[in-house]
Amino acid sequence: MRRARGGGGDPGLIRHPVWSSGFRPFFLAAAAYGPLLLVTWTGAHLGWWGWPEAALSLPLLHGHELLFGFAAALVCGVLLTALPSWSGADEIHGRPLALLALVWLAGRVVLHAGGWLPGWLVLAIDCALLPALAGLLFHTVAPARQRLFWWTLPPLA
Repeated sequence: MRRARGGGGDPGLIRHPVWSSGFRPFFLAAAAYGPLLLVTWTGAHLGWWGWPEAALSLPLLHGHELLFGFAAALVCGVLLTALPSWSGADEIHGRPLALLALVWLAGRVVLHAGGWLPGWLVLAIDCALLPALAGLLFHTVAPARQRLFWWTLPPLA
């Protein structure tokens, strides 16, 4: 497995080991977000605190976040680690990985602040992660010799 995409001249925090492999930021995000979502949703469901205004009801919002917050982070971590390895492509790390993690985080933040933002903006930011992942992986895997695993990209987009 080669390591060329990203890090080169990246300063400071981008050189941190968290950004050295695709699974690290996304598995860490899933490990932190899962329990946080569970506690937040349970408290809102029991009436201990309110849930931010959103277009979805509380159970639908919870299901959405399990799929597009928690599970999407795991999918990103697995595909960012495995697909370059399977195809013989360069592993994604550094700035591109940090930007993708920022897209994931932005989706979580805007969904919880949905009452203060226009619905189209919330939708656009929340839905940006998987197409961004597909584009980044396509850009990385396209030059590789092994193209057997391209089937994983269209379902993401």
